[in-house]
Amino acid sequence: MKCKIRFIILIEALLLYGCKSVYNSSYQYDPLSIDGTSSDWQSVQLTEKESVFYAVTNDSANIYLMLNINDDNLQKKIFMSGLSVWIDPAGKRNNQLGIICPIKKDMGKMNRGSMQQPNEMNRFTKNPLIEAEFIGFEEKSLTCIASSNPYGIEISINSDENRHLFYELKIPLRALKKSISDFKNQQLSFEIEIDGIDMPQMGNRPDGMGAGMPGGTGGMPGGNMGTPPSGGRPGNMPGNSGMEELQYTTKFWIKNINLSQTKQTCN
Repeated sequence: MKCKIRFIILIEALLLYGCKSVYNSSYQYDPLSIDGTSSDWQSVQLTEKESVFYAVTNDSANIYLMLNINDDNLQKKIFMSGLSVWIDPAGKRNNQLGIICPIKKDMGKMNRGSMQQPNEMNRFTKNPLIEAEFIGFEEKSLTCIASSNPYGIEISINSDENRHLFYELKIPLRALKKSISDFKNQQLSFEIEIDGIDMPQMGNRPDGMGAGMPGGTGGMPGGNMGTPPSGGRPGNMPGNSGMEELQYTTKFWIKNINLSQTKQTCN
């Protein structure tokens, strides 16, 4: 009887191990240009989760992450509330190191024009002066122009003529205080986090916004923001389902990433 129980436990353990989701990073033969486009990612397979398409690749000195986001609501949330990438070099689910870019906007300081134009709510262009916050790389968090950070981390965010958003991130292994050999028997994990938008209250609108909730001439920013399939309310107000979606946080882990150690040679 004891042997039978041990056999069952062994089978269950093997099944659990076999179901473990592993992401195998491919080796990057040529350095990637962090320019907010996907042209040099054509050979890397994309994976989809929470309406975000992503890919991870590496070379002997860097880890590369690319996000391709076509969902309008996700783009609006990134534009307003920012995007965070959390890194756990131990391959678990601990938010040890964080890169927040873009940084959350203060709705109270946004001007009326940009908030009322739907195209402005999720327009991204390659901006060398975009700010980023770096958490955990030193004792104190650092907020600076993304391109001027002391860790050698590169970030680019851009949208194309088809309103596809491309986010590229290059993380030198030295910024993690690691080398490629440290990952021979160790995995790492990324968490992607897009905060929901903090909607202004009825009596606490940003300066310059009109009154007139729903059916009036003012209303919420972004005329077609989150409009449900059945159409918006008077004044292009989104329906309740669209508003709720914009307020929810979207996040997920890319777990158990195996970094490729060397170039693969062909016979």
